[in-house]
Amino acid sequence: MLFRSVKGINVSSLPPLDDELAKKVGLQTAAELHDRIASDLERTHAEVAREKTRHNLERAIARTYTFEIPNSIIAAETNKALTRKAEQLTGHSRGEKSLAEEMSAYEEEVKNEVEESCRWHFIAQKFASKHNIEVDRQEVISELVKRRYLNPETGRAESARQDETPNDVLITVYNHLISDKVADLLLAQKKSGQ
Repeated sequence: MLFRSVKGINVSSLPPLDDELAKKVGLQTAAELHDRIASDLERTHAEVAREKTRHNLERAIARTYTFEIPNSIIAAETNKALTRKAEQLTGHSRGEKSLAEEMSAYEEEVKNEVEESCRWHFIAQKFASKHNIEVDRQEVISELVKRRYLNPETGRAESARQDETPNDVLITVYNHLISDKVADLLLAQKKSGQ
């Protein structure tokens, strides 16, 4: 049996939403701060909803248009995903057997997800090529900053995983942007009835 001692309880308290706090973040009044927070929350909510819609579209297309993906690609991508999951699970306190059981349960699920993801990737690339959808340098840089791979102040790479080379990061970001543009175009076409 494992016993632990409580050495203390800390409670965080939020500062009051007043003019003083507004000035600390570069605004003049609490009303401006309130409006900024509300617009940030609305923008975040809209982006999350857009991502979910894209994801649902991508899954539906990948499940509808089935074709064989080379086993070497599926194996490599599945291995990457399993390695990331094992790193996540290792950080939590559990027995070795429990980790092996969780990984085993996760393996089939991730293989199916990887297969769908790869299928969508190939479909999106073909669609992008056919419809001249491109990603420019500034879009890649903006996405690198957004994903915190690149510090906008220093221009240096920062948060890539240890198993990712700079080229891997660029390819991932480029593919993500192409995928989003294709999904957005398809959704716009559906909305307009094309």
